Amino acid sequence: MADGLRLADPAASYAVLAGVSAYEHLDDLPAVANNVAALSATLSDTGVWGLPPDRIEIVEPEKVGSRFIWAVDEAAKKATDTLLVYYAGHGTPHDRTRELFLGLPGQKPGYPEETGLPYRWVANMLNSTRITARHIVVIIDSCYSGLGTRGYMSAGETLAQVVEGEFADIKGHAVLTSSAANKLSKAPVGAPYTAFTGELLRILESGIEAGSALLNVETLHREIRRRLPQQLPDLGARGSTNVVCFARNSAYIPAPPEPPAQPKRRPPVPQPPDTPPTLPPRMPVLVRRQLEQMARVSGFHLVRSGHPEPRPVARARQVHFLSGGEELIGVWQWKRSVFESKSLVFTSWGIRVSDNGVSFQVSYADFHQCAFEYRQFSVPGVEFGSVDKTYLSLSGPDVHWTSPPITNRFDVRHLADALNGIRRTVMG
Repeated sequence: MADGLRLADPAASYAVLAGVSAYEHLDDLPAVANNVAALSATLSDTGVWGLPPDRIEIVEPEKVGSRFIWAVDEAAKKATDTLLVYYAGHGTPHDRTRELFLGLPGQKPGYPEETGLPYRWVANMLNSTRITARHIVVIIDSCYSGLGTRGYMSAGETLAQVVEGEFADIKGHAVLTSSAANKLSKAPVGAPYTAFTGELLRILESGIEAGSALLNVETLHREIRRRLPQQLPDLGARGSTNVVCFARNSAYIPAPPEPPAQPKRRPPVPQPPDTPPTLPPRMPVLVRRQLEQMARVSGFHLVRSGHPEPRPVARARQVHFLSGGEELIGVWQWKRSVFESKSLVFTSWGIRVSDNGVSFQVSYADFHQCAFEYRQFSVPGVEFGSVDKTYLSLSGPDVHWTSPPITNRFDVRHLADALNGIRRTVMG
């Protein structure tokens, strides 16, 4: 296992997700509904965790008060590996005891005991000796959620102490919260997600560069805390939460093997510089023909005159500023995301790439100086459901770019073949 990390077995794990977005007496939080839907889709993505949809229960907002605890209890007794519990909504501390109450649709300001859901009920249930889940991860996205790391403990007692003392059979128990015990959690107006869950989704979707193949709770907490220093997300953890993971690192690329030592050779005789090739006059037609012959690639759209343009093509026109007379021929969007635009486009002039703030273009006239490579690797250290990943690399005189790893093993191979086919056309 890479770095001793282990991916939780999706076939032996469960998740319970709950979010309250509409309130009778408190401000509505419309982004919370998006939180739950997006997190469910992300957890079931085989490139992230691959948790089967029938093992993810979404508790309806109006039933959180009556069903949330029951759903968590049932899932905890079914899971034999990992249980993930998520709540998003308002969080209210008790004025005197500083106990955390999770907001319910009918909660009234100043009356958390009478109209809210005590988090200690969740903590008590998860601490039951009847549960079979060996690893528990609780994620709370609410104001003052850092109080949840205390569970139902007395002042000065930590979550680690309580779990260690009472539940030695549970090998890992963690509570990840959106803010410290005395901090508010932000839900920016008009944003698709709350600040904390938005960053969590970004990390699960795009990964962390230069990180391990898997993401544990401590790594997630450290990265989110770096991105949200004002909220100070908190973490209470004990046991193997630093080993068991519920997400692959989408940005992980293994280090290439060391090349074998090469014998010393005489320096080559200097050669005159190559003369740049002259592009065929029908270059756009030849590029289109090459792309039409390419095997089907997920996320690729060939632009056809007179046909309605799908959203990725329209989006590409907004992101890639084409020159006057430059024709858009094809668009490859390798990741759909509300946060950023990532695409490679073929035009009548050359290719353009937009990747998470990095943009560049390469003319077909320079293809003779470029190398396009397809590479495949398996994510190491994954005990369950290992995934083959591929990526495309482009090397040229002024640019070196590597695409994010793609889980579909055939996509990048066909793109590399098409790019090399265009290169051969350029070189005659």
